[in-house]
Amino acid sequence: MMLRALLAGGMHLDPKTIAMPLRVLAAVKRIVERGVRDGAFRPVNPMLTHLSLVGSLVFFFGTTRFRERVSSRQRGIAPPAADAYVKHIQDLASHGLAAARPGGRARDANRPSRCRTRTRLPAKRQPRRS
Repeated sequence: MMLRALLAGGMHLDPKTIAMPLRVLAAVKRIVERGVRDGAFRPVNPMLTHLSLVGSLVFFFGTTRFRERVSSRQRGIAPPAADAYVKHIQDLASHGLAAARPGGRARDANRPSRCRTRTRLPAKRQPRRS
């Protein structure tokens, strides 16, 4: 419902409802600014980061029934699970925001940094060597 109201310009949304996405934007702005200040993130526009993350998630969850309906007609194509999509967005954000290290390479987003606000992703298991 809220997405439909936003698409119509948000003219009928009450102030409490309008405040919700503004709180999320404020949180993203604080996280980005702290990450840049601590050297974990490269400088990015917090508003564009917010729109990228929230827009992707809103679209994914807003189109769930459509994806299920379409994929039920296509054999062998299963709709992606919500947890897999969220993990995908976390990976994109972590690697996309990672600050460059000396030598021009981006920081490994799975390695600890001084930024305490970043969610660390589980380390990928390496095969044991015999």
